[in-house]
Amino acid sequence: MSNYTQTTNFATKDALVSGNPLKIVKGTELNVEFANIATAVATKVDLASPTLTGATITTSTIDSSTIGATTPSTGAFTTLSATGVTTLSNVVLPVIDNIKLGYTTTATAAGTTTLTSASNNQQFFTGTTTQTVVLPVTSTLALGLSYLIVNNSTGVVTVQSSGANTITLIPAGATVKCTCILITGTTAASWSFAFEGSSSIPYKQVQSISASVAGNAMTISATSLALDFRNTTLGSGTVTTVSGTPANLVISSGSTLGTVSATQSRIVVIALNNAGTIELAAVNISGGNQLDETNLISTTAEGGLGAADSATVIYSTTARTSVAYRVIGYIESTQATAGTWATAPSTIQGVGGQTLVRPSSGSMVRLNTANGWGSTNTKIRRYTNTVTNQGTDITYTDSATLGASFTINTTGVYGIATTETTSSAFTNAITLNDTTPTLNVGNQAAGEILVALSMTANNIASCSGTFFLLAGSVIRSHGEGAGAGSSPQFVQFIITRVA
Repeated sequence: MSNYTQTTNFATKDALVSGNPLKIVKGTELNVEFANIATAVATKVDLASPTLTGATITTSTIDSSTIGATTPSTGAFTTLSATGVTTLSNVVLPVIDNIKLGYTTTATAAGTTTLTSASNNQQFFTGTTTQTVVLPVTSTLALGLSYLIVNNSTGVVTVQSSGANTITLIPAGATVKCTCILITGTTAASWSFAFEGSSSIPYKQVQSISASVAGNAMTISATSLALDFRNTTLGSGTVTTVSGTPANLVISSGSTLGTVSATQSRIVVIALNNAGTIELAAVNISGGNQLDETNLISTTAEGGLGAADSATVIYSTTARTSVAYRVIGYIESTQATAGTWATAPSTIQGVGGQTLVRPSSGSMVRLNTANGWGSTNTKIRRYTNTVTNQGTDITYTDSATLGASFTINTTGVYGIATTETTSSAFTNAITLNDTTPTLNVGNQAAGEILVALSMTANNIASCSGTFFLLAGSVIRSHGEGAGAGSSPQFVQFIITRVA
């Protein structure tokens, strides 16, 4: 675009004297001037409906707003429209509320990825381990700004606020949208999050565990975990979220965990929260330990020397005291020789989403074959064979003078059954806190009889029931001191905790 520039100054010719050849106006001079005018007109913008091509606007105004200056002023353009625009060159588009479209892919490396207001709003994570994502400082953001975090790795991605407060954990294959809801503060309270699509459940409902045998030892392992643990102060309901892949737990050759040769066992796998690090522990379910996750537990070091032999002790690689825990699965196997872990487990079951309340609690005493009566408590049955005596909820005591007794150690619901046979008519009762162990059942106080049976001579009869019993209660089989006849093996007694 050019301006008109005059080539010949015709006004100066008027001052020249006649006869001066410069006073003559020549046609060539006029032609040059008209050409200059034509060029200027052809390259100028029309006032009416102009069209600009490749133009630069400098220090002009639109609706009283200066544009094109070194420091443009702000203003509202009441009308801005364009048609047929195909290219905008050398134009810097404004940043609107921190929005920066695009995505970034990061390989997890058990490290930290810190985002800023300039980070892309989509963050993808790949790889085989964990990663921590720290969201931007909220004071640099606009309300409502969101970041989409996609965990395509096999580990857990932890999302934190700029103050290192955990907002959520993202398991493998899940996606979370984090939205800024406060532009003050550096805690998780400044963010809202929601799991997207099919990943609406934040944590796995069934944890992945495994167990293998080699060298007569059993190795227990778990994949990457993301778990909520209760507070170690029982009076506090807050939780601590911990993620990571725990180290393997080895049950060494010779360690029986209280299992019995040629008998199926169930070993519970436990995740411990050791000051923010997940560790594995294991215990025999038959030990009757409280495993409802409302308490704290202490563990004993397995030791690696084949001496972890108790069903009631919880074993871990390193001893821990009063730690929060989660039950993450169990392992069932039958070993020909207890402590020689040579047969692969028959069942490996991960659990999650609900606690593992002791299946039948594991506490049971089962006896058979009549062995007469106590010499002092002459109406209290004794037994010859102990088939099962496991768990800590029931203490079985056999006394030559006092007969057999079953002391309840844990308040709960118990199932009890007895079978009797005698050579004469006979009445038998299961009693609670028996005060007349030398008298026949007919003299028993009503409150002491839980359930009873009556039979004619040389018959077999049973009675059973389920009862809520307080800790400290004592159960006995109270009869009439008669002989068991020719079939003492039919005399049976079983008591087990069911809840």
